[in-house]
Amino acid sequence: MSVPNLWRIPFHSSAENQALLTHRQSLDTQMITALRKVLSAALPVILITPAIAVKPARNVVLILADDLGWADTTLYGKTSLYETPNIQRLAARGMTFTSAYASPICSPTRASIMTGQNPARHGMTAPAAHLEVERFEAVASENGPPHQKATNVRSSTRLDPNTPMLSQVLKQAGYSTAHFGKWHLGREPHSPLERGFDVDIPHWWGPGPKTSYLAPWGYDNPDFSEGKPGEHIEDRMAREAVAWLNNRDRSKPFFMNYWQFSVHAPFGAKPELIDRYRKKLGASVDGLERPEVRDRLLAAHMPGTGLPLQSPTYAAMVHSLDDAVGSLLDTLDEEGIADETVIIFYSDNGGNIHCGLEETSAAGNKYITPITSNHPLRGGKGGIHEGGVRVPAVVVWPGVTRPGSQSDVRIQAPDLYPTILNMLRIERPAKHVIDGVDFARALHGREMDRGPMFTLVPGHGGTPHWLPPSMSVHHGDWKLIRTFHYGKGGEHQYRLYNLQEDIGETRNVAAAEPEKVRELDRLIEEYIKEANVVVPLANPGFDEARFDSAKIGVQPGGLKMPASFKGKTRERSAGATTTSSSPSLLGWSVRGAEFDIRDETLSVTPTGRQPFVANARVRAAGKLELKLRIRTQKDGAGQIQWRTEDQKSFPADGQRTPFDVAGGDWQEFRVALDVTGRLVHLRLHMPDSKRTTDLDWIELSSQNGNRTERQRWDFRAGQQKRRQDGATPETQSANEAVTPFRFAETFDQFDPARFQTKIPNQNTLVRDGVLWTRGESGGKYPPMVSLGVDGRDLEISFRYRHLESGGMVWFFVDGDDGFGSEDHLLRVKLNRENVQLQIDAHSLDPKHPDRRNNGRPADKVSGAYRLNLRMPPDEVDLIANEWHHVQLTFKGASVTVSIDDKSYRKTLRHACFNAAKRRLLWMQKGGDSGIEIDDIRVHETDFAESSGTGLD
Repeated sequence: MSVPNLWRIPFHSSAENQALLTHRQSLDTQMITALRKVLSAALPVILITPAIAVKPARNVVLILADDLGWADTTLYGKTSLYETPNIQRLAARGMTFTSAYASPICSPTRASIMTGQNPARHGMTAPAAHLEVERFEAVASENGPPHQKATNVRSSTRLDPNTPMLSQVLKQAGYSTAHFGKWHLGREPHSPLERGFDVDIPHWWGPGPKTSYLAPWGYDNPDFSEGKPGEHIEDRMAREAVAWLNNRDRSKPFFMNYWQFSVHAPFGAKPELIDRYRKKLGASVDGLERPEVRDRLLAAHMPGTGLPLQSPTYAAMVHSLDDAVGSLLDTLDEEGIADETVIIFYSDNGGNIHCGLEETSAAGNKYITPITSNHPLRGGKGGIHEGGVRVPAVVVWPGVTRPGSQSDVRIQAPDLYPTILNMLRIERPAKHVIDGVDFARALHGREMDRGPMFTLVPGHGGTPHWLPPSMSVHHGDWKLIRTFHYGKGGEHQYRLYNLQEDIGETRNVAAAEPEKVRELDRLIEEYIKEANVVVPLANPGFDEARFDSAKIGVQPGGLKMPASFKGKTRERSAGATTTSSSPSLLGWSVRGAEFDIRDETLSVTPTGRQPFVANARVRAAGKLELKLRIRTQKDGAGQIQWRTEDQKSFPADGQRTPFDVAGGDWQEFRVALDVTGRLVHLRLHMPDSKRTTDLDWIELSSQNGNRTERQRWDFRAGQQKRRQDGATPETQSANEAVTPFRFAETFDQFDPARFQTKIPNQNTLVRDGVLWTRGESGGKYPPMVSLGVDGRDLEISFRYRHLESGGMVWFFVDGDDGFGSEDHLLRVKLNRENVQLQIDAHSLDPKHPDRRNNGRPADKVSGAYRLNLRMPPDEVDLIANEWHHVQLTFKGASVTVSIDDKSYRKTLRHACFNAAKRRLLWMQKGGDSGIEIDDIRVHETDFAESSGTGLD
């Protein structure tokens, strides 16, 4: 005998409840009487077998939003701009959590959800999982810049492959599994397909959508067709998920990870939705177009709280995110499985308040605004304050959670793992440590004390309200933040807040509550010891004179704007000075001017009295010459100014060389620079302070003895050209941008100007998309290829293969010798049956026991002698004429060399490796057939991973 649907009312949304109640009230008296008789007869059966009314939940849909803040939905009544009716519809079916927490950045939260472990334990504390380098443990830096009291911790980039992910546990329990959307926990062999998922669409490892939200997207997945122009990626992901649900194996329960790309950068949305929210904002944004408002947001300034929501683009992005939630709910209803499916909605971190957009108001005026606001919470994504870690959360568990209910129980992302396994009655993996706490009691509507909750942010940030490396504990109404080594005398610094009374963290009561500080700090210390947490160290190189506490919490350079942003307003006072930087500037910055790169030309338009372009990352010594191709509208006089390594600032007089430019057409100049010492910083002052100056390219050459080196910058929009990087904060002048060194060459669209070796030559050319070099030079050395680099902590990788038997490849890393010159630091000799490493250190002692025994004289510039520490050969089978992958990772005083990932790995330590790296050199003996080199990649890791959170 069937049971009427009225018995399912408690498990529907409030709207569905009302519809059913209205239907019931429309029944006539006879039908109601008959129904009562039927129910009376059926009641014993119902009481004995309640499963007839509701099937136990067995499926799981985990929806994870990206960068969606606690105040970015209508769940908590904090927004009237954003519209999230489907998330509200979800809340009507289940339980909303007011105190849900995540890590303040994405990869750590994702790793915690999938492992049940705190980032402090699993080691992934930064969004570094998209990097190529595989690092399975966090590493504390031994040193830091002199203005920082503590060192940073380098995050792991992959989870231990032996860690049982939630998807693997469920798959082993008989579940069908599928992942849709963002992953950001590693590329192959760490993708969803290797970690327990049957399906992964679009199979992308990056930190956000590959190119944009609107098609074409450019995913390299033959099983994922390109979208039609303008198709939204979130719409497509929802359709893919729906299709999988419709065609699933119905004999199995399922686990679906629907991890949304929304609302992560790059920021963009459907034009019609942007227009909708632009009209909704109306006149509320009038006045924001004023130059003083724009310029304040685009410069470093003390962050505020309580900022209004002013971005129609972001509102449109939230709208599309919510639409996708609605598509999934509709499908579960249509499939008739809503009552047997657990739905979890969560976000990976707090809202993004460090990025900005240039928007257009309904009146047509352009204005600058932060992406969103986390008011009343302090801080945002990347920070340890509540705005970075408190997130929206809803759990629908049919038969367990009361529809439309709310819980104040504190939960954290790792808690999902044990809770899901317990509620599904699946055993936890043996010997797997779980930090998460099962919050099933809260789902049943009962009171629950979760116990202490820990958050680790072990790097120096750069977002509004950021703190130096810190760890926090929430316990009861209290939150304590320990900032490592930033107190007096290198002690820890503390901030204590009563969140029940001060959710905005405006009153630090640590001084008034010393016993509470000690109590909570003991919890932090106990957890650090129990979980073997890698924590920041006291910086041995800290210099009190260079420390400025006023910069803590201030976002340097103002809002982070999209690369397409053109710069600041031109309507400003004659004396205004501004600095602009962009990846397309190839390491240069523009001061007192706007810039644009178009038709392979850098155009510099003055906005101040003394416009110039500058590069704080040049490194050159010897006889120097600067060449450039320039065009001006009027006759004028330009100047080249420089600073050397021993100078902290540009001298007031001297060290300038003028050059005269005739207006009209392109001209090339060669300017000799009378530099004494080692050049580290260049400024090129524009010949015209009122009109636009165009630059085609800049080239710096240095001659030391018989060796000539070139550093060249070709300004081409949208292309990654060679950069000369490596400046540290102590060598960088104020307001001149420093960007990490990046180099990648696949030889598909080869630019020979990027190499110091002339290519092609008699031994070397590019063919079939690889570098081919062969033969013998006939002199002292075999054929060689040279590439300029710059930076201390570098990751270097390349591929090579022999085309005939025999031969070898000899790879050199050159850098500062520590005495004012440059020379070899490391040699990697890749023989066919072994690998031999050699350290080339330097000393001023002519009788040093490690000095070369062939009578090599001292360096002409530094007077230093080369030392050789040759390691014994290690047997490695490189006989096969196949591609071999070589990777070197320099970190501080150590280098790790690996061949073909696991075939060979060795770490060397020597003080000389702490020096800046200046050049890479390949030499080979490969016979007439030669060898091929491909996929050269170099990047500076201390910027991307250990200089802070490295926000993605």
